[in-house]
Amino acid sequence: TPLKVLYHDHDSPSAAEGDTGSVFMRWVAWARHRLAHRADLCILPNEQRAKIFGEMARREALTVWNCPATSEVGPPRLPHTGNTLRLLYHGSIVPSRLPTTVLEALAQLPPEVSLTVIGYETSGHAGYLEHLRLQARHLGLEQRVMFLGAIPTRHELLTQCQMCDIGLTFMPNETQDINMRYMIGASNKPFDYLACGLALLVSDLPDWRELYVAPGYGLACNPNDPASIAEAVNWFLEHPAQMRHMGEQGRQQILHEWNYERQFAPALHALNAPVCPSRRGS
Repeated sequence: TPLKVLYHDHDSPSAAEGDTGSVFMRWVAWARHRLAHRADLCILPNEQRAKIFGEMARREALTVWNCPATSEVGPPRLPHTGNTLRLLYHGSIVPSRLPTTVLEALAQLPPEVSLTVIGYETSGHAGYLEHLRLQARHLGLEQRVMFLGAIPTRHELLTQCQMCDIGLTFMPNETQDINMRYMIGASNKPFDYLACGLALLVSDLPDWRELYVAPGYGLACNPNDPASIAEAVNWFLEHPAQMRHMGEQGRQQILHEWNYERQFAPALHALNAPVCPSRRGS
């Protein structure tokens, strides 16, 4: 039986392929183009990036969102009691995803509101985690901001998620990075948060509002404005029942639609078909 090749292009190059960059990156672009032609199936995590990839490779690509498995969905959350509120961020710790404005917003909120940060620094932003620690200390937030570092397993990560109330997923308002511009579906953060019954706080961008805010899974804010962040978090603080309802609605959506099994089904069907999608060009 011939070996079938599935090419999952998770992070797309931002520069025009082959036109800029080092010799190594031009070689990577050539290899990417070559593999795209020879693979039986190409997958991208975002519809717009799949379209751009298809134009580059001159072939169709499937879109598969980075959703959790149904087995990873947590139990229904208990009603929120008390006046505490736990915000959560997990992922790469970089200024565009976790800006210092989050700490500034926290300083404007009651002391019962805390932030848990799970993740890791990237090579391009070495020292940013320490910068956040210093900023938290400067704002008097040492007891309200917990930096847990990288969590080694998915099970432990999701267990931590289930102990929080609101998940933060911020994207920059303006960027030339194709991955940042077209992150809907590619970012696993909101799906992980919803799987654990958390309400969402996302950037006030059209596609994020449409996918997550309009259906009632959370709120949007301007991540560059501490007052905007604080206003949204304060709404959650004052409406605990609605916050839990948002999280439960999202949890149900993960169970029925936004899960790995349902997302990957078309790819599995194509790979198991007697005749694989045609390989175009060479």
